[in-house]
This record gives sequence, structure tokens and C-alpha cells, in this order.
Amino acid sequence: MTKLQWPKEDRYYETGVDRVAVYVGSKSEVWNGVTAVNEAPSGGEPTKIYADNIVYGAVMSAEEDALTIECFTYPRLFNKCVGKMELVDGVFLSQQDRTPFGVTYRTLIKNDNVKHGNQYKIHLFPRLVCSSSEESNSTTNDSPEQKTYSFGATALPIPVDDEVTTSVIVLDSRKFDKAGLGNALSMIEGYLYGTDKTNPVIPTMKEITEAVEYAGALMDSHGRPILDSSSNRISSSVFVRQ
Repeated sequence: MTKLQWPKEDRYYETGVDRVAVYVGSKSEVWNGVTAVNEAPSGGEPTKIYADNIVYGAVMSAEEDALTIECFTYPRLFNKCVGKMELVDGVFLSQQDRTPFGVTYRTLIKNDNVKHGNQYKIHLFPRLVCSSSEESNSTTNDSPEQKTYSFGATALPIPVDDEVTTSVIVLDSRKFDKAGLGNALSMIEGYLYGTDKTNPVIPTMKEITEAVEYAGALMDSHGRPILDSSSNRISSSVFVRQ
């Protein structure tokens, strides 16, 4: 039998938002000035069905996800996502077609009872479509306030396999480190943020899965996993992110 316990070491919480980036086609850009990213899922509501004068079961409606991004400014690349076309440098036309885009950001994980390193969650929305947004401008007065923007976006699902789809992917650094797969997370971050040799891109689910598989097993010089006498993969040595 196992008795429930509430250790102080497990008192984690999330705070902050950083490393926001936007991806449009093959291009990407850092998004500075983001003050909040609010996720607002909808749907997933039960509809009760009855038989024999009692509740027989419940049918769940489809679930959708959406984001609201609040910021002081936004990258030039994002203009086409809100329906603005740059005719020539500095001249913008509104009410144009809205280009789908992707967004990634981090939330930091803290625990005041444990001394730990850099821990966080990466939130990845591969495909979003922005809705119309309101812009407010006010006169300067004795209590000036900076202009802020708020963009609402609907998340579109992408396939995970033949049966499963998702509109958001979350990567928890604690889980990667605990499994000895810190190098897999580093490889995925190499996709997202770019490297000295590659440009930033949103990795596909296949690329994410392959990064985990590659990092979790010893490979030979041809990139094939090394198997033991029972044809099981031999795990690689534990790699902890610095």
C-alpha cells in the first residue's frame, strides 16, 4: 500500500513569460515587449444522453484552443498575420489576407523550497490564425500610459499520427532532465531558436520524436541505434543541460 504524502520539494509554480518568437512560413523573428500570453480553450463540453430514464452517458464536443497575446509592440514579420501588407517601406495597407503563423514562448518553473537550475516549459503553437483586433489611441496627459496591443488568435490542429491531432505542444524541462534526455530538449531548442548553422523553424512532430529517440539511445557511426543481446536499445548516458 502507498500512503499519500505532501513533500515540500514538490511545491512548484509557474511564473513569467519569455523567449517569445513568431514564425511565418520559412521566416522567424523575436517578439519583444510581450506582457502576457493567455490561453483560452473552448468546447470539450459534455452533452448528456439518456436511456431507461437515467443518464446513460455523455458525449463530449470537440475542443478548440485560442490565444490572446498582449504586448507593447510586435515584430515587422507579424504585420501580414494581422492583415497588413507593406506596399513599400513604411507604407502599410490594412484589410488584407491574414497569413497563418506559429508562436512559441516559455513559462518559468520555480520552487522556493529547492535549489535548482533553469527549469521551464516551452509552449509551442505550430499554426495560428489571427482575428481582428482593436487599437486604442489616447491623448498625452498628466498620467501618460503606453499604448498596448492585444491580438486574439485561433489555434489550428496539426496531425500527430493517423488518429491524433493537437494544436499545442508543451515541453517540460524537468521531465527531460529526469529522463536523462536533456540533450533531446537542446536539439528541439536548436530547431526553435536556430544554431550557428541552421535557421529557426518550428519542428514537426516527427522531428521532435526523432530528437527524443536519438537522444535516448546509443547510436553507431551510421546513426542507427545500438542493440543489446535481447535486441533492446541501449540507453545513452545521462545528459544534463547546463
